[in-house]
Order: sequence, then C-alpha cells, then structure tokens
Amino acid sequence: MWTAAEFRSLIIGRPVLRRIAQRLVRAAGPSTFRLDEDRMFAAVHDAPFVVPPDARITPPHLDDTPPGFLRTRYPGPSGPRVGCVDA
Repeated sequence: MWTAAEFRSLIIGRPVLRRIAQRLVRAAGPSTFRLDEDRMFAAVHDAPFVVPPDARITPPHLDDTPPGFLRTRYPGPSGPRVGCVDA
C-alpha cells in the first residue's frame, strides 16, 4: 500500500517500475485507475482520475475491477484467463 505521494516517488519516478505500473490497474479506496502514457492517472476509458490525498493505493481485487479494464488473455486448456490490463 502506498499514499499518492509515495506512489509518485517510488513507482512513477523510476523508469523500470513505471513501465510495469502502466500495465496494471490499481485501487484507491473503492475506485480503480491506471497510469497512462503521460504519467497521469486514468479511470476506465481514459477518463482523468484524481487520487484523494488520504487514499491508500493498492492492487484491486479482480471482482472490484470495472469491465472496461478487463480483457481476456491466453486462452488455454482450462479456458480463458482474465487479466487486468487495458491496452
């Protein structure tokens, strides 16, 4: 868990971690968002998202992730898997 300031300095401020973070969805309370190519927070369908200053940024539970952030990937013998990647 990070505060918004910690997330900006520890994740967004580091090129390798930033590239990984851009592929993942995060949660801030009940809301989910991702990091876009311009290092800004974006909600589903690229709507701007503002992380509340007192929010804790965490990985979301798959059940809490909006359908716009989900895409089916890697179908296999056990059926398709769902990943939280919006690209």
